[in-house]
Amino acid sequence: MAKTTVYDDYNNLLDSLFSHSFNGLSMIDSEYNSKNSIEGRVSMKIIIDDLTNEQSQGLIGLHLADMAGNSPPESMHALSVDGLKQADMTFYSAWEGSEIMGCGALKELSQTEAELKSMRTVEKHLRKSVAAAILQRIIDDAIERGFTTLSLETGSMDAFKPAHRLYERFGFIACGPFSQYKEDLNSVFMTKELTCRV
Repeated sequence: MAKTTVYDDYNNLLDSLFSHSFNGLSMIDSEYNSKNSIEGRVSMKIIIDDLTNEQSQGLIGLHLADMAGNSPPESMHALSVDGLKQADMTFYSAWEGSEIMGCGALKELSQTEAELKSMRTVEKHLRKSVAAAILQRIIDDAIERGFTTLSLETGSMDAFKPAHRLYERFGFIACGPFSQYKEDLNSVFMTKELTCRV
């Protein structure tokens, strides 16, 4: 049975994220450097998603449209629904009740290497640490599956700066192109060595 991660409220979520750190950096996106900065409550469930749900498919459609608006065609590496359904992909989605909040994916590159893909938060759920929670779940699963390296490609433009900050706070560092990627001024490549959490 697929593992489901459930956060009953903000304190539950933040306690989980603040309880671990990599390279001395707390794993929380740049908008939330203090538990006291959160207002309201949320119940978030993160699942492995087979992408048959219309909301999940719709979010990927929005993600692709946004990436196309921020990246030239030759520099766009976002995956379609069909691409995310391939055997080497594991797709995750976060939910509040019956409403999708965000998504992310893990791509197997080799027995020891994996790639982070398709990180997206629904606009109305921004500033709720949805991306941080999804990223933490993906990192945990990657470690459980025996991967030792998790890498990613994202855009170099200003629109992607919040994502850069999030990845840096999770311990990702700049690297060169990996897998099928090539040097590209429109791309930023980052990687993280995975170790068991203490």
